[in-house]
Amino acid sequence: MSSAMPLASVIIPTYNGEAFIREAVESALAQTYPNTEIIVVDDGSTDGTKKQIEDFIGDGRIKYVFQENAGPGVARNTGIKNTSGELIALLDHDDLWMPEKIEKQARFMQENPWADVVFCDGYGIDAKGGMRKGERERDPKKHSARPDFIDLVCNGPSPLPTAVMFKRQAIELSGNFAANKPGDWIADDWDMWFRMAAKGLKFTYMDDMLFKKRGHSANLTILIAETGVSARRTSSAFKLFMEGLPGKDMARIKKRLASNVFSAARKSMSLGNFRDGVAFCARAAGFHKKYYLKLPGLIVRYLRFTLKRKLSKAPANQ
Repeated sequence: MSSAMPLASVIIPTYNGEAFIREAVESALAQTYPNTEIIVVDDGSTDGTKKQIEDFIGDGRIKYVFQENAGPGVARNTGIKNTSGELIALLDHDDLWMPEKIEKQARFMQENPWADVVFCDGYGIDAKGGMRKGERERDPKKHSARPDFIDLVCNGPSPLPTAVMFKRQAIELSGNFAANKPGDWIADDWDMWFRMAAKGLKFTYMDDMLFKKRGHSANLTILIAETGVSARRTSSAFKLFMEGLPGKDMARIKKRLASNVFSAARKSMSLGNFRDGVAFCARAAGFHKKYYLKLPGLIVRYLRFTLKRKLSKAPANQ
């Protein structure tokens, strides 16, 4: 890197994020690393998102850019174009960082110049910021000091955007995040990590708990729709990456993809969406046959949802 303390650009894309955007920005402003710039890219919000952070904009602590709604991939690209840091860190508008997140990742990349992309671990929180018991993204025992990208993909969840820091040259080599216009069934984060890996860029994992990933409820219909969209987009990104892989690596990726799609099946059943739950289970089994055996458990999930819904609608005893 060009200096002992290179500029780190923090990019926060948001859409209708008035409930959480201020907390996210405050966690970025609270970083112990002194050389940062923060940009919020408002992807066409129609609520009070900007109002929540007007004081930060007014005193110059953050930069704010508004654009017509185009999706998180385009918002991230806008942020990258409007910043100049040698290091880039992404923060989703409903997530939070620990104060030392940027400092630890920047130091790691200074001490390990071979690393182009580094991601960390974190906790799960609920809508009010309460910790979710036992929620950890990865098992650090499964990772070597310098794992290849396929090891990272197969040994846990994806590198979440909130967890990642990468060198600017990595994005310059790999191109922009996917636009995700209607009909573009691709997960922009997975697609980017795969394209970076295809360019030979080196990923690594830090066993440090440096973020809080927020889970929050929304309208049930929206949740059901988003579950299907996310699974299909991720599957498309995986399939593009699998083209040309050696047989051994192909088998490992298929197993990981099956797990990812089956997660969508479980979530669909938990939301009462029986049709999609069965469809995603069948798709998972197409990648790894053992998932056919998990269908009974999925049906139990669905029955639990329907019973809970019926009980919630039952009239109280007089």
